[in-house]
Amino acid sequence: MRNIKGLVIINILIVISLVILYLRLFSEFYLILIISILMSINIYWIYQKSNTFDENEIKKKIILHKIKNSLSVILGYSDAYNDNLITKQQLDEQLNQEIKNVIDIIKEETYNSKK
Repeated sequence: MRNIKGLVIINILIVISLVILYLRLFSEFYLILIISILMSINIYWIYQKSNTFDENEIKKKIILHKIKNSLSVILGYSDAYNDNLITKQQLDEQLNQEIKNVIDIIKEETYNSKK
């Protein structure tokens, strides 16, 4: 939220500079220079935010893919048990292992995102 406030402040300063330029209350050269600097900061800031958003989306997709794989493995073991290909003990061992994998994935992401 803090970053959004900074972006809003920069845009407000740009608008105020444009109004002052329109009313010719200050030297045009300095106002154009100020507006150019503020616009550069604004564009850079937006670019940085969009890159961060893209990186977060990629991380989410990777995590969801890992969890989906584990859930597919769980379903596979369930089907194998229903078809009498594995014993109840093997099913329990494999299910516990996959559940542990899912929990580890979630823990890893939770603790890594706080850093």
